[in-house]
Amino acid sequence: MSRVDECLTYFQAALVIDPTYTDAHFNLGIAYQDKHQYKEALKCYENAFKLDPDFGDAKVAMDHMKGVVEQRKERKEGRKREKKEGRTAGKENKARGGEVAAPGGKSGEVEEVVQRGVFGLLTGN
Repeated sequence: MSRVDECLTYFQAALVIDPTYTDAHFNLGIAYQDKHQYKEALKCYENAFKLDPDFGDAKVAMDHMKGVVEQRKERKEGRKREKKEGRTAGKENKARGGEVAAPGGKSGEVEEVVQRGVFGLLTGN
């Protein structure tokens, strides 16, 4: 068992004994954050801040973690969108015989064209 896992166990046990133990919520959030379990970390920081609105570190950690969770959500949605657009282009490409003309008149793989197109849509280029 790693040190972080030990911490999780102890802080969770502390919260069973006293669910209002603000520091346990906060430290549990740190442990979850260290394990890259950002949604769980956010919940813990929110709990700590709800219990003590003057707990500045909990507020800072909570705000930061909200940004991290939102950013990860946006990336995931972007990957889904890219994957979907890639599949759509692949189906169209099969109907045309396997290759499409890339910008500049050169022939290229469908995936390269799709990637350039998706990149252009995302970046405005």
